[in-house]
Amino acid sequence: TYCIEALIEYEQGRFYDCQLAVDHVETMLKEWGISVDSTTAAVIKIPKAAVLYSWNQLNGAKDLLTRYLPLIEECSYIEIRNMAFITLARVFHQQGQTETALSLLDRSLEINSECSLARSKILMCCERMKILITSNRLGEMHRQMRSIGMKPSQFPKLPNEWDRLECLQIFVWCLYKTNLEPHSNLIPTIEHMQKLSLKYERYHHMMEIMLLHVRLLCTLQQSEQALSMLLESLNWAENEDYLRLYLDQGLEIENLLRKLLKRTGLPTEKEKFIRRVLAAFDVLEQEKFKLQTNYVPSRYEQSPQNILQVDEL
Repeated sequence: TYCIEALIEYEQGRFYDCQLAVDHVETMLKEWGISVDSTTAAVIKIPKAAVLYSWNQLNGAKDLLTRYLPLIEECSYIEIRNMAFITLARVFHQQGQTETALSLLDRSLEINSECSLARSKILMCCERMKILITSNRLGEMHRQMRSIGMKPSQFPKLPNEWDRLECLQIFVWCLYKTNLEPHSNLIPTIEHMQKLSLKYERYHHMMEIMLLHVRLLCTLQQSEQALSMLLESLNWAENEDYLRLYLDQGLEIENLLRKLLKRTGLPTEKEKFIRRVLAAFDVLEQEKFKLQTNYVPSRYEQSPQNILQVDEL
């Protein structure tokens, strides 16, 4: 029951409430003397790892997932299992191991094929497309659309109520069109899905749609509208520390955040959050630089405790 509660809180974008549910279960497991390496304990560690990823604590998320995913890989509640594979794939992708990330999603599809669950297939397709976009492998996205039987040329019928499968399909369609066939006629569809996710309190999904909306507006060179939408997204992001959601968007969002920071009259809390995200972007760039094959750590990085702080040259 607490595990389902944690999942609901996560899906609704309430990361701190999700963490509270996880903490409660972990306390109970200790009181009952249940081993931390049991399947029971493993199940509740997955939402915890997903929250850590959202808070940009990649190493903590990776440690939990590599330890506990084997315990639930083939026998667990499917939403927990999907969350585990997706989060670990995201971690590996962000650490430069894209092929490992894609193979994890393939492994999840292989397991789920026995259940014939359509939503799981579309969910993994969505994650693959996000990885392909950030890896600049846009040519492979059409194949992903075909794999789930969607036609990019056909506008989807917009629902008036929230349906998990239908809304996920529309998001995948919007993701494809925004990156391969951006046009202003996509805006009404994105706006409708944004309002629908707000109405049904799917805040996590809403945030993803809002940032997709921002990127579309940028592509259409509507920079002021893009900045306004990005600023609106911060109303939700700063309260739950949606760090990773912004970091996963890349340079385009980073540049927009820097422009926002220059605006006068920006509320203090928003300014603090933007600075936190930008600081994380700076760290991300340093890590990417270190992954380059010709990078050699300087003597200062090898023994930083022995040197004084210096200016950037």
